[in-house]
Amino acid sequence: MKAVLHAFRPTWEICGEAANGKEAIQAATDLKPDVIFLDLTMPVMSGLEAASHIANSGCRVLIFTMHESEQLSDDVRKSGA
Repeated sequence: MKAVLHAFRPTWEICGEAANGKEAIQAATDLKPDVIFLDLTMPVMSGLEAASHIANSGCRVLIFTMHESEQLSDDVRKSGA
């Protein structure tokens, strides 16, 4: 993901990383980034669950996944991502 971001947005600064959804919420609280990229299937807490917590902080959340379904798209939108 870092390589893709650097290739397409070289001026963006990556200020943190998280290994799971809970760490992502803590990183969002501590670092206050403009945008957070989450994988849908993260350990401990899914990216979808984390997104609902993070989106309430005013940070923009983008979720990446290889899964495709109308229900999943609806769930992502409802999370605030």
